[in-house]
Amino acid sequence: MTENEILVSVLCAAFNHGKYIRRCLEGFVSQKTSFAFEIIVHDDASTDDTADVIREFEAKYPDMIKPIYQTENQYSRKINIKREHMMPRIRGKFVALCEGDDFWTDEKKLQRQVDAMLAHPECRMCTHRVAEVLEDGTPDGTLFPADPVSEGVLDSRTFLDIGQYYSFHTSSYFFRTEDYMEYVMTPPDFVKKSTVGDEAHLMYFGQLGPVYYIDRIMSHYRRGVAGSWTARQRASAEKAILHPKQMIETFQSFDEYTQGRFHDLMVNRISRQMAIVVILEKNAASMLRKENREYFQALSLSRKAFILASALLPGPMKAFYLKRLNSLDKVHGVQ
Repeated sequence: MTENEILVSVLCAAFNHGKYIRRCLEGFVSQKTSFAFEIIVHDDASTDDTADVIREFEAKYPDMIKPIYQTENQYSRKINIKREHMMPRIRGKFVALCEGDDFWTDEKKLQRQVDAMLAHPECRMCTHRVAEVLEDGTPDGTLFPADPVSEGVLDSRTFLDIGQYYSFHTSSYFFRTEDYMEYVMTPPDFVKKSTVGDEAHLMYFGQLGPVYYIDRIMSHYRRGVAGSWTARQRASAEKAILHPKQMIETFQSFDEYTQGRFHDLMVNRISRQMAIVVILEKNAASMLRKENREYFQALSLSRKAFILASALLPGPMKAFYLKRLNSLDKVHGVQ
């Protein structure tokens, strides 16, 4: 590798992140590395000052910041932004992700992840611990993963088991470009079906091979941003029920794609989503039928009790669940 050859391409998607994008870009340009890297930041025709801040950084760091400015919002046109606009510009051998409202906090993040992937060529992804902060940047004590995970190589089953509770955040994702290119350009059906990009990433790369985990907080996820996935999902009961139905299809598709290698893990995921559906449809009794016995048995005792109560009192339990759902402010709602 020559001195100026790009080793890592950082991908950052931004839209109306004027309040946050400066902190995000500062985390990128402050990285201390023994290699060159580029920052491909895509502004999807923001209506605030997001593009102005990006231009400011572009002028100051022209060798790093490689911006894409849209004049028409691509997301609303259902255009795959990474596939159509970002992937063709990648020059690095590795790809790191971070959205415009999140930010990195460790100046050695990229160096540590590159070192880990070079030392462990069998690994198809690298991730690390992430701390959650409120919209104003105040830490709230939530960590991803929440429970301790030993640093090192995680085999596929271990990683997918931990990841089923959304334990790894986007701002920590780091891949080999050839793998990420295939994921974006020719995704399998379960990726297309998933309504949650993080779930799709974790399942795809988890089944692809081992993952290296760094037990160090090196980025922050910003919770409560207007227009976020969570905020959109809590907008109505209709959306609350649509998501779990789509995720059931996603997990079933993944089970088929992997030829049942992780069937038990998928049963656990499907069971939790199915419980949400039957409660919201006031049809909890259906989960007690013979054809759904595998999913009912996979539920925790507390969820089983909730299903039984919902079978007896479908209306009140639905109302209780919706109230509980809308009071939560987690990344993926109720799991």
